[in-house]
Amino acid sequence: IRDDKLRACGFFISPLIQSTLLGLVSLYLLVSCLSGAEQKNLVFKCLLLAVNLYGIYLCRTRIGTFILAIGLILAFGLVFYDKLKYFHSFGFTFFLIFVTFFSLFFGLTSDPSALGRIPQYLYLKENFQFFGFGFGHPSTLTVFDSMFVSAALALGVFSAFYFIIPIGICFNLDKIKGFLSKTNDDSKIRFAVIYGFSFSILYMFAFQFTLGSASMHLFYFLSFAVILNLSKARDSAPNTGLL
Repeated sequence: IRDDKLRACGFFISPLIQSTLLGLVSLYLLVSCLSGAEQKNLVFKCLLLAVNLYGIYLCRTRIGTFILAIGLILAFGLVFYDKLKYFHSFGFTFFLIFVTFFSLFFGLTSDPSALGRIPQYLYLKENFQFFGFGFGHPSTLTVFDSMFVSAALALGVFSAFYFIIPIGICFNLDKIKGFLSKTNDDSKIRFAVIYGFSFSILYMFAFQFTLGSASMHLFYFLSFAVILNLSKARDSAPNTGLL
């Protein structure tokens, strides 16, 4: 319940997970409709997009909107800006994290849930241990909203190895995007959506606890699928000189 209104969670245990997945679906539908690449059933896609956006509203959480906004900017950047580099995408993502913290520290928002992130990072600063508390400690379960905070408390400095995985996925997606020039428009759209979604996950780590959620399972599945498919296509055409 938020503001005396029910927060929808669909089939999931949390409206945050529901909102994240609706954000991903909305991202695909919006990019598909606006890019002009996939014009089949355009009216149906627009109606489905409206339903998904209403679903995000019913979740009454901001993360789905952030997923959609960040993913949309990066997806269109990838589709329409051939010179988009990994440091643009990483820089944009971490710039948004900085802007969000700036708005929290200087009181640009009055939402209690958002402001609650600040004490959590202060707790990390005061209680951080080199080797971490371990997984059995109460503070490392689902107490905190941020994956950065939870992982750092659990693993200490070794939490960096955990975050190498999603960051490495984003690097690999960026590495193979050059091969998109030889794929059809539909494949470009789908790759651009997964590309934008993957970087938005990094933003989500700063403010949401996502470990074991359906959204993370989908992130790993889709990112590995597009990396595998494009890598196979690249290896089957070694003389193209694309990568």
